[in-house]
Amino acid sequence: MHVKVDIGARATLRDLQKIKKAIDAAAFKSWSRSTRAALMFMKRNGYFDRTGELTRSMRQESTRTGYLRFKSKVSANARYALWVDQPTRAHDIVARRAPFLVFFWAAPKGPNQVVFFRKVRHPGTRGALFSDMTRKHMVGRFQVSTQVAVDAAITRAN
Repeated sequence: MHVKVDIGARATLRDLQKIKKAIDAAAFKSWSRSTRAALMFMKRNGYFDRTGELTRSMRQESTRTGYLRFKSKVSANARYALWVDQPTRAHDIVARRAPFLVFFWAAPKGPNQVVFFRKVRHPGTRGALFSDMTRKHMVGRFQVSTQVAVDAAITRAN
């Protein structure tokens, strides 16, 4: 990402150091806010979570790696998050710890029946794709918000 900086011609070395600190602080604050916005977008527009565990496991992290260099991460740490987020192909589910898989099968007329299978064919899932949706939504917003914050910091420092 590139940020444009316009500093007046009469700036002294001390002024430049002061502006440099202000720019770095403002850019990091803006970057952290944008990361928080990405997290909130992912929580609001992601997968409907029946238990709430997936939503509670979503985290954000912003760190400085150098002057005007930041690293951000928004992640879901539930152990099943990857299988909810990304599509899966059709696959077999085989009984491993017991001789059979046990299901309650809804009968068209009458009560549910208990059925036993050694193996079933799972059709796969479409995937919620909440991580890709968040990335696409936020891609330009980081640069715009950081540029606005840097411009405001320069204006305040002058």
